[in-house]
Amino acid sequence: MFNVFAFEDNKDPGSQEKYRWPLRHVTAYHSFDVDTGASLWLVIKGDETMRERIVASPHHGEDANPAPGDHRPASFGASLRTHIAILEWCTENWSSYIGYLEERYHRYATDVKHAPVGELAASMANRAAVEREPKSPFGPSLRRATQNSHVSWAPSPGSNQIARILGGWRNTDPGLHHPSPIGNAPPPAETAEEDNSQEGEDEVEDVFPFEDLQSIRGLSDEVAAASTVLDQDKRILGDLRRRYSTLVENLDFVEGMGGRPIRAATAEFLQQAEVLEGDLDAHRCRITALTGSLDKAEEMVRIAEAAPP
Repeated sequence: MFNVFAFEDNKDPGSQEKYRWPLRHVTAYHSFDVDTGASLWLVIKGDETMRERIVASPHHGEDANPAPGDHRPASFGASLRTHIAILEWCTENWSSYIGYLEERYHRYATDVKHAPVGELAASMANRAAVEREPKSPFGPSLRRATQNSHVSWAPSPGSNQIARILGGWRNTDPGLHHPSPIGNAPPPAETAEEDNSQEGEDEVEDVFPFEDLQSIRGLSDEVAAASTVLDQDKRILGDLRRRYSTLVENLDFVEGMGGRPIRAATAEFLQQAEVLEGDLDAHRCRITALTGSLDKAEEMVRIAEAAPP
């Protein structure tokens, strides 16, 4: 008994995107009577797809209904061809499904391919450091100036108002150049910090909209699930190939079943199974490449999520 999985195209134009490629599975049980050549198959799937495929399969030809006599070799060959019909189902849609995932990635992450992730990470780190700095009612610039001064001076509650009055009086007459009692003080530090904070948020949002970040996170989960399913199918296919490869090495079984026809049917099965395994290896390369492309987008997600509120 074995289980194989596949993504099937829903092909319903009205279906939501998350239901476009649902994951399906097939459970199959097979037994073969070496004395009579009788073959029993139990194939379970949620619709008629697999029944129709097996009946209509070109592999399910004359050997499925052999002529009277020693039909064990022909029945054994038909069983191997039924294996192939089921295994082809779990491999044939991978190319289209991965193409669908790649198209969604390019739709969501066109800008992130060349995004300055390192610079954004440094910007967000600087922003977090500024917000962790202790606050002062007079701003960090004034606090640092008083800490570095040898003169102890405590500004009066009205000093900010006086500075604004003197600054306004000084700027109204370009012919006067009286120095400000408190120097050319920059705008309040709290305003500058708020501007820098907003700038950090804008940088991330400008490079990669938050909706796309969420879509990338969901797409990464789908690609990871697809990778697991692909590995499962490849493992099942490899197990079946090794099982029949070992069986045909049993001389008692081969000679007792008719010799050369058994070897020929098994060699054909092993060759077809090897081709299917090669297809899965090619699909695995595409999944791996897509996973690597998503890593950079995932880094952008982490940067956005690490941004202080």
